[in-house]
Parts: sequence; structure tokens; C-alpha cells
Amino acid sequence: MSRLPDWEHRLSATIAEWRVRPFRWDRDCARWGAAVVIAQTGIDPIAEWRGRYRTKREALELLAEKPMPVRLDELFPRVHPAMARRGDIALTQKSCLGCVLGGEALFYFAAGGMTRVPRREWEGVWGVGRDG
Repeated sequence: MSRLPDWEHRLSATIAEWRVRPFRWDRDCARWGAAVVIAQTGIDPIAEWRGRYRTKREALELLAEKPMPVRLDELFPRVHPAMARRGDIALTQKSCLGCVLGGEALFYFAAGGMTRVPRREWEGVWGVGRDG
């Protein structure tokens, strides 16, 4: 999946839209990560999960079936955090997805909403719009 020609504008608009949204379990970090990917590529990486959870318990049941790093590995190439670029997907040790902005990523937490997290706290990074 490659990036759309206007991905930077679309990503900026998505970030602005999500910054003002309060966290809910049907609008969580997985959907935030998906919104970031959709903005850049037009492809929904969690299409198979949509409508399958609305609560924390239901989300955790889906993650028990297939943990987030496994799911991400199926969709995107892993990249070293030092090679992360704007728009890539980062994962924290709290299994939350974020959007790489540079040396920080923007995460959408249940407590605190949008939060910048430095690179040293990322568990992994997956490249969006990269071939491998």
C-alpha cells in the first residue's frame, strides 16, 4: 500500500480532527491508528475489526485472538525507531497505537486523550506506505 499524493494534507487534517475527540472504546487507539493509515493510503487496516467491539472488554478479547504487534506485522513492514518517518505507526508498551511526527509520536490514550510520547518509549514502529 502506497501513500496518496496528498497524504500530508490528509494526515494533518486527521490529526486536527482527532485532537478534539474525547476517547471512547468505539473510538480508541486502534481506530486512531487506522484513521492515520486511511488518511495516507485510503486503505482501512482494521476493516475486519469494525463493528466487533464497543467496550474495553470486547477490545481486549480481540487482542487476545491476535495481539496488536502480530496484526501490525501482517500489514506493514517493521522499521527501526531511528528510521521512523512522519505518518508511520508506533506502539507503546501499553499496546496503544500512535502516529509518528518525528522524534515523538502522537498517541490517543483512554486517560488523557492525545499525548506526545518520545521515541525512547516506543515498543515498535511499522512503516506506512513502504514496501519493506
